Amino acid sequence: MTATVGIVGGGIAGTAAAYGLRDAPVDVTLFEAVDDVGGRMVTRQRGGCTYDYGANFLKGADERFRTVLGEAVGGDLQTVDGDVWVFDADGTIESGRDDQAPKYTTPDGVRGIATAFARESGAELLTGTRVGHLDRTGDGWRLSTTGDREERINGLVLALPAGETASLLADADWGGEYCSDLMTAAGRVPYRPVDSVVCHYPFRLDRPYYALVSRDDDHEIGWCSREECKPGHVPDGESLLVVQLNPRWTESRPEADDREIERVACTAAADLLDDDRLREPDWVDQERWTAAVPDHGINPALIERAPRYDLAIAGDWVAGTGRTYAALQTGLDAADRIRERII
Repeated sequence: MTATVGIVGGGIAGTAAAYGLRDAPVDVTLFEAVDDVGGRMVTRQRGGCTYDYGANFLKGADERFRTVLGEAVGGDLQTVDGDVWVFDADGTIESGRDDQAPKYTTPDGVRGIATAFARESGAELLTGTRVGHLDRTGDGWRLSTTGDREERINGLVLALPAGETASLLADADWGGEYCSDLMTAAGRVPYRPVDSVVCHYPFRLDRPYYALVSRDDDHEIGWCSREECKPGHVPDGESLLVVQLNPRWTESRPEADDREIERVACTAAADLLDDDRLREPDWVDQERWTAAVPDHGINPALIERAPRYDLAIAGDWVAGTGRTYAALQTGLDAADRIRERII
């Protein structure tokens, strides 16, 4: 019989794992709790604009990464115009490195990349389907999902944030000491929160860079980018700033309301870009990411041992960094590990 693999989590790591198994002689099911794939690679549309307010682009110099991206996304793959520059606590802006790798998106935003991976993988995609319980069986795993549905699979890929991974594995009787060590390590991975504010203006900004990133933790802004640098994302004559406040600011103000967050973001952006018009956008959108970026990962040996239990684990926390490129790589690695185990 054909082997079966279940992938839990439809972010970039989970969809990359599905794509990595596209040519394997296995039946793959991808489970995503919400109604669309992408995870923190999220895109919204408003007023004729398309904008990414979580992960802002995808980049990487690895040859496998570029090959996979080109194959899966094809002609929809776009590069962002302009480089990322840096600024210090005083707001002094300087150009960044000269050797910056291409930054990728799609006409539908970065979510379009995860969507392409899921589509081209050939996997069965079950959105709006939450996996609530796992049981280890003699030849794989048994999953209980939304609507009391039960799935039996030979191999399991968990592509969830660290805390969700630990919770899902917590009541599954398997692995003895290894299971305990893995759950403890995953449960201790700290995440930094981020407030992301999108500011629209009815005029075009003229700047020599695409984005600015803070060199330290002493400025209200951690990251600021111009969505109009992405082809077709913003109508001509308009500007759209994505302002992500410094995680330290967000951590220190857990009770801040939307109005305060908006005011701080717009004021800080106006000061940093030296343009008072930016204090009053004609519309805003915002999101508070309570678990945006992992501060560190776990012992790689715990990830490497997982296939002994017909299990592979993926996600940015596995790589120990909040880079979407790194999360994608862990998904491809998880596909390799589960393929070697069950085929």
